[in-house]
Amino acid sequence: LAIAVERHMTVFEMQLQSSMSNTRVTILIVFIWVAAFLLGLIPSFGWHCLCDLQKCSQMVPLYSRDYLVFWAISNLVVFLIMVVAYSHIFFYVKHKAARMSRHTSYHPTDRKS
Repeated sequence: LAIAVERHMTVFEMQLQSSMSNTRVTILIVFIWVAAFLLGLIPSFGWHCLCDLQKCSQMVPLYSRDYLVFWAISNLVVFLIMVVAYSHIFFYVKHKAARMSRHTSYHPTDRKS
């Protein structure tokens, strides 16, 4: 998700390289790792089914069905945000390329061999 957002910012600001500083990139990477670590520890903090085996998933034992639904929905939300960001980039670049092609005089059929 962070890469998709960074690419979106770079394309729409028309820069060849990212404007993010090394400090900002480092902070972003640390934040991503801390968030992933904390989300991975959620079952250890009590969102498990050790006390109530009826709530356990049959495909992934020791994980609560509620936790697995939460995990699936959060991954789906992140995926959808990435699809929107990359779709926005795609349509923007497609529109820019079409606009630029109208202003150029080069046509592939005019090519001399």
